[in-house]
Amino acid sequence: MDIVEYIETEVLELQWFFSYGNLANQNLIESQKDFDKIYFILDPIITDEPDVSEFGGDGDNVYTVRFMLLVQSDLDGVYFKQRDGFDKEGKYEKNILPLKAELKRFKDVLDCSDYERTGWRIVEAIDIKDANFDGLIVTTSLRINE
Repeated sequence: MDIVEYIETEVLELQWFFSYGNLANQNLIESQKDFDKIYFILDPIITDEPDVSEFGGDGDNVYTVRFMLLVQSDLDGVYFKQRDGFDKEGKYEKNILPLKAELKRFKDVLDCSDYERTGWRIVEAIDIKDANFDGLIVTTSLRINE
């Protein structure tokens, strides 16, 4: 199965919104202020195709996968307890921490798949895209386990 189709299938099974394409088109995603909806936005896949393996045949493709796991954000919210004392919930507690738990679900799916995951880099993102999302930007590499 194609890597994009595989990721789409798994994301939809988790009941998240899936979108694949270039950055300019991804910015046009519209949100209906549904704060419970999780968006999985996949950037174009980078494929490294080795010429030959050490045994003489075609080597394994390595896919660099970059995606964003996002939720609708309240533009007026603070990032981390920065206003009105230390008891106010910020975007970190409200959006980022729950998404880290959701991301683990996807990571577990990958780890139980036909793909070997190498590397897993996460960057927190606040108030991104025109639709105003908070979330996580993840970069990983996948290679088919044979």
